Order: sequence, then structure tokens, then C-alpha cells
Amino acid sequence: MRTNRVTRSIVAVLLLLSVAYFFSRSNTSLSGEPPRRLAYSEFVQAIDGNNVSSGIFDKHHFQGRFTQGGEAFTVYLPPEETQEYTLLVEKLQAHRVRYEFQEPVISDNITAMVVSVVLPLGVIFVFWMFFLLQAQRNGAPRS
Repeated sequence: MRTNRVTRSIVAVLLLLSVAYFFSRSNTSLSGEPPRRLAYSEFVQAIDGNNVSSGIFDKHHFQGRFTQGGEAFTVYLPPEETQEYTLLVEKLQAHRVRYEFQEPVISDNITAMVVSVVLPLGVIFVFWMFFLLQAQRNGAPRS
């Protein structure tokens, strides 16, 4: 019976961690509505039209606000190593758009470690517990 409580506790903790991770990565504003998704060309036009007031560079996205109306938006960015990315930062500076770079919640190294080591070990542990509980319920095999 004790292992059953332990298993339930482990599953509950994993479920809570999964929900917390999902909400930390969700793409919603404080009002609960997801920000408007822009095409990259629309984003560049908005900058040229001085319609971008501020924003945050995430790993692959720019989450910003329009000057007119203050509506939130998000746009997928080109890779950081490209000239297009450098030109975008220069364009934001030229149009005096306030921006900042946000650190990821979990670094790439930790994410890779979790996916390649911890997750498989967790799956093996869950199967091991399942078979252990099955053996305890059915009793030891008799010879």
C-alpha cells in the first residue's frame, strides 16, 4: 500500500510540474487573449510606419506592442546568426523602439539534458513501478 501512495505522489508532482511548465511557456497576455501573430513582413512594415512602441526578444520570437491602440503582437524571428536579424535590430534602434532581450526560463543545455537523460529514466522508472505493483498484487509466482 505504501508504494501505491508513493506512486500517486510522484505522478501528482510530475503532473503539477508539467502544468507549471505549460503555463510558463503559454503565449497569452494578461487579459487572457493570445497576442496577434504577425508575418515578418507585416512586422517590418509596422516598424517602418513607427507603429511599434516596445517589445521583448525571446529565443525565436519578438513579443511587442503597437503604438496605436497598444495591441500585443508576436512575430517569429529569423535565426540570430543571419544578416536579417542584425538589420532588424538596427531598424528597431533607428526607429527608437524600446526593446530588451529575455533570458530563457530553462537553458538549452538543461532542456537537452532533461530530454535525453531524465525523461527516459523517468519512463523506465514508471514502467518498473508498474511491474513491481503488478507483482505485489498477484503475489510471488509459485514453483
